[in-house]
Amino acid sequence: MKVFLLAHQDDEIFALPHILNSEKKLFIYLTNGVSEGSTESKLDNRTVEAKYIFEKYLSRFNGVAIWWGLENSVPEGELHKFISVENLASIEEEIKNQGVRVTQILTTTFEGAHQDHDAAAVISR
Repeated sequence: MKVFLLAHQDDEIFALPHILNSEKKLFIYLTNGVSEGSTESKLDNRTVEAKYIFEKYLSRFNGVAIWWGLENSVPEGELHKFISVENLASIEEEIKNQGVRVTQILTTTFEGAHQDHDAAAVISR
């Protein structure tokens, strides 16, 4: 199984060549996709949109999503504040619960330009 640790609900585009095969894929979205202070309505709209896009385009590539950032109220731009031993263990447990051997972990590169992408790179390491 390939595991994709992604900061945002549109970052999978960076890994498209790794998605286009029959191997099982686990997409873990590490933020809820909206900035802190956004309205509940904006969060709801973003969540509905992201889940719809996932089901329409990615689930057919043997993909499963875990909305970790949504479940843990991690706003966009704040992922670095959520790197802790407890949260890393939580993410690891989500992966183990799939019951499938991990063949590859993919994420965005540590680039120094976007703190969420950098935090996702740190988490994956």
